[in-house]
Amino acid sequence: MFGIIKVGAIDCHEEEELCEEFGVYDTPKIKIFTENAHDDGTDFAGKKEWKAISASAASKMQSFVSVVTDENYEKFIETDPHKNKVLIFTEKKNTAPLIKGLSKTYKEKLSFGQVKRDPELFKKFGVTTFPTLMVLSDPAGYKGEVYDMTEMKIDQLKKFLSTYAFQQQKKEKTQELTRLANKGNNAVCGKKSSNFCLILFLKGKG
Repeated sequence: MFGIIKVGAIDCHEEEELCEEFGVYDTPKIKIFTENAHDDGTDFAGKKEWKAISASAASKMQSFVSVVTDENYEKFIETDPHKNKVLIFTEKKNTAPLIKGLSKTYKEKLSFGQVKRDPELFKKFGVTTFPTLMVLSDPAGYKGEVYDMTEMKIDQLKKFLSTYAFQQQKKEKTQELTRLANKGNNAVCGKKSSNFCLILFLKGKG
């Protein structure tokens, strides 16, 4: 949970008044608080094991991760065009706490999306191992920069993502085709033109 969820401990023998303020009279007790400063906290009633505690805490975290599918992929990449897009490919249903935390940290800089069990998008991006985190460099061509998931530490992930958080999304340059005739347009592909010309010859009016 380091860097994702803050964890604190109170000794109710030494801080009796503070424990009373939280309504804690029997110990040990675990309370989970959301980001809301006015939240009174929720008593954790599960087994006092780290997996159960972290899962319960993670369920209350804010998440700014969109679910991306082959059907809504185009809408995802077109929303907030000034932001670089980050995709997490996974075979799990839930969003990892680490990703939730990062989506909040970079809320104003990056758009996060999670691809869950979508074979079509897995195939288009050539993703075969999970989880895979990728910053899209060519959204239309289904290409991106892949993060090495062997280093699943928040500090390393932030270092990787910060490179893209503070740079504008690269826009693909397009060039319209120019229709050439026997006369005219010589300035484009004439003898005196300095352009490199690739000419497509077609029959009919296609």
